[in-house]
Amino acid sequence: MERQTLELEEASPRNAGNAAGAPAKSRNPVILVGIGLAFVVVCGLLYMRAHLHSHDASHDAGQPLQPVEVQAPWWILQGVVPEGPKKDMGTWKASTFSKEQQKHFGIDEGGAILDQSTFDAATAAMGLQAKPPWWILEGVKPAGPIKNMGTWSSTTFTADQQKQFGIDDFGVVVDQKKFNTAIEALKMTVLPPWWITHHVVPAGPPRDMGGWSASTFSKEQQGQFGVDQLGVIVDKSKFDAALAALNEMRPAQVKTPWWIMEGVTPNGPDRDMGGWTASTFSLEQQLHFGVDDQGAVKDQTAFDAALKAEDLKRKAALKGKQPAQVITPWWIMEGVTPSGPEKDMGGWTASTFTKEQQEHFGIDEQGAVLNQGLFDAALKADDLKRKAEAKPQFV
Repeated sequence: MERQTLELEEASPRNAGNAAGAPAKSRNPVILVGIGLAFVVVCGLLYMRAHLHSHDASHDAGQPLQPVEVQAPWWILQGVVPEGPKKDMGTWKASTFSKEQQKHFGIDEGGAILDQSTFDAATAAMGLQAKPPWWILEGVKPAGPIKNMGTWSSTTFTADQQKQFGIDDFGVVVDQKKFNTAIEALKMTVLPPWWITHHVVPAGPPRDMGGWSASTFSKEQQGQFGVDQLGVIVDKSKFDAALAALNEMRPAQVKTPWWIMEGVTPNGPDRDMGGWTASTFSLEQQLHFGVDDQGAVKDQTAFDAALKAEDLKRKAALKGKQPAQVITPWWIMEGVTPSGPEKDMGGWTASTFTKEQQEHFGIDEQGAVLNQGLFDAALKADDLKRKAEAKPQFV
């Protein structure tokens, strides 16, 4: 075998001419190694790119994105009305803050906080207390698209909702008369939420809603009952099936809510839950009885102590008077039969009054008197009717 040797020669016109005229018999191995390494690097980069792309595609297809935390704008929560002119954003118009408001609150025209200390001082000076926006209190769900506000996202209302309630896309009331009419139209029978009536305790962590906290349901409960995190029904068939299964495990018993039995009136505002209205307990009552705003017992010790204190108060008020007597419900005393359907309350069943009876007597579906004047007039009319029917007829 002929042995090849590597000869390094100085470049010269003669050598250059030879190189151009005849093929080279030897190659520089350094150049070959460099070309090989470059080829390997390029192939590696192409492979990594293809692998990452396929991974992202499978991730997007197989796993849902994390939900975006959505909250109401601070000015809605704080009850501050933007006083600047409407700003045309192309396909929609945005409320803006006046220059005076921007300076006062330390914000820009869109409401973004630029100076936190100025903002905190301004809201503190106004003595503002954050509260749930009206649509939470009234059980109205913003149906518009989520709007990106830069560092946060806001719920919006559809054009139909804006027209119905007299509001802008963020829920700011622009027509108070139309708003009041729409809210009144939503109000129906006062009932507690389904989880209270069926004795289901939300097992999720409390959710900060910006000034107040909402009970939430765990992922297991959401899957079981077909509800979202806040208990809103999203799958009616699954919800009905879950309640039916739950009721089969509990013997039906006739029982009245504790506040009816104890003569305690919920003093909080009525909350429209979208098709029905829930009575709520005031903050003072919640602290006193150890309950949440719907009356569910959260602190049994505080609850028992409060009921005992209420009982002692009643006994003190009756001291020196006639001894306490067991009071029979008015409808039994007056011979009125609740004609509404029995309502399954989870572990017990409640008799209810029909809408006609509620309107006639001025009561709610459970018989609690809402209109004393109407109630007294109805009892008097019924008494006269009974006397007329019982009067002997002479021929």
